[in-house]
Amino acid sequence: MFHYPEKEVSVKRRQLMKVLMVSVAVACAVSAQVSIKFRGSIGWCIGDQYDQIFVNTSQETVVGEVESIDTITPMRNMSTGIQVMLRTQRNEEIAVHLGPSWFIINQDINLKINDNNIEVRGYRTMMNGKPIIMASTLVRKDKVLMLRDADGVPYWCAWRPRFR
Repeated sequence: MFHYPEKEVSVKRRQLMKVLMVSVAVACAVSAQVSIKFRGSIGWCIGDQYDQIFVNTSQETVVGEVESIDTITPMRNMSTGIQVMLRTQRNEEIAVHLGPSWFIINQDINLKINDNNIEVRGYRTMMNGKPIIMASTLVRKDKVLMLRDADGVPYWCAWRPRFR
């Protein structure tokens, strides 16, 4: 059996350790890049199933009192969103979908239960056999929360198509 001098074995071990460390670092970096997922608007953007129930011809304005504020998942595989149950001046209780949780939570509107004279402009549609309003604006006192543009495109979507 052939024996390497101790110094040469030590150099080869260090080289092997460097190669192993670089390999592990590269594998970790590739693994991290593959597993990065941006969450928050899953299912809430243009072309998603939820967006396809949107009908921008039925825009209306309702005024009422906030009965509840809830976190919802309107459809399967969507990220969470915020829904306000509004008791309108015509004594109708209607669910108002504001948008994805991350977007609504980061707005400076400070909406509370029992807030009255809340004005919502949006698009009435049906979901699971019940009427909802997909809000485009919400007004509380002197604050206006803009949620969709004139074409109904959500402000939380960074990409803005020219045509809907």
